[in-house]
This record gives sequence, C-alpha cells and structure tokens, in this order.
Amino acid sequence: MRLYALTAVAVIFLTGLLCAQEVGPGDAPYVPTKLEWAALELQMSFGVASTSTYHVSVAFIATADGRTVECLITYAPTVSAATTKTERDMAQLHFDSYARSRRWDWLRINFRELPVLPVPY
Repeated sequence: MRLYALTAVAVIFLTGLLCAQEVGPGDAPYVPTKLEWAALELQMSFGVASTSTYHVSVAFIATADGRTVECLITYAPTVSAATTKTERDMAQLHFDSYARSRRWDWLRINFRELPVLPVPY
C-alpha cells in the first residue's frame, strides 16, 4: 500500500514538472513599463471604436521614446472637423486628468489624425 502511495506521489510530481516545462509564448512573464501601463489604461478607459454610425476612433499607443503616448484619431472623410476637434479635446482632457492623478509629470501626449475609409458593416 505504501509503495502505491509513493508511486502516485512520484507520478503527480513528475507530471507537474513536465507540465511546467511546456510554456507557450503567451505564458512567459512580462512586466510592462509605466508608459505601456499608461497607454493601456488610457485605451481601456477612454479609447473610442468606430462603429457603423460613428466613424471616429481614438487609440492610445505607447511610443519608443519612453515618455510619450500617441493618441491616434482616425475618422471617415464624412466626419466634420468640429467632431474631430471635440474628440481631440476630450482625449487631451482625459490624458491631463490621468497624468495628474498619477503625478506623472514626465508623461507626454502626441496627437496624430488620419482620415480613413469606413469599414462596411
């Protein structure tokens, strides 16, 4: 009986070791930078997706300089300049509030606006 128990424990232990070694690329540990966290939180909280009725999107992307979040605003050619300006102004307000709440005076934002053709739904 004791031999069976030891064998079972050994099998469970070895199975655990084998499973632990089978790590896929998505399972590898990763620690994001503060800039990457900022871009992610801004996107989750304030990003806007284009829809079939609202042809503007707002995306926040970390840049390579280590201190700037790019705010990419894309819009259909039919969108008015006033609507695009409103989205930009709102993104600036959200960004300012976010950076102030974190006390990250090093954090910057850069805007890029691009017209795109709407995706048919």
